[in-house]
Amino acid sequence: NNTFLVSNGCSSVHPVDITSCAGSCDTSSIYSMVANSMMHKCSCCQEMRTSSKEVQMNCPDGHQITYTYTYVEECENNAFFVFFCKTKSNNSNN
Repeated sequence: NNTFLVSNGCSSVHPVDITSCAGSCDTSSIYSMVANSMMHKCSCCQEMRTSSKEVQMNCPDGHQITYTYTYVEECENNAFFVFFCKTKSNNSNN
């Protein structure tokens, strides 16, 4: 995904490659006799390795700045277990 970066009115002098991670999240819930509660497993695609990249930006007043942004180098499914989950609610009484 090549795009021009814009920050505080300044724009990159050339388009940069914006990387991301994409994928489905796999979740499950199962009763744990050891914990005597529900155990929740969550696995999501997320960044595992990133690097900082720099790009020159032109500003409206004529000066140039160097802008640093995060570049995703590697993505992976990251699984973890959560014993307590909060329930999201649109109800303002919670």
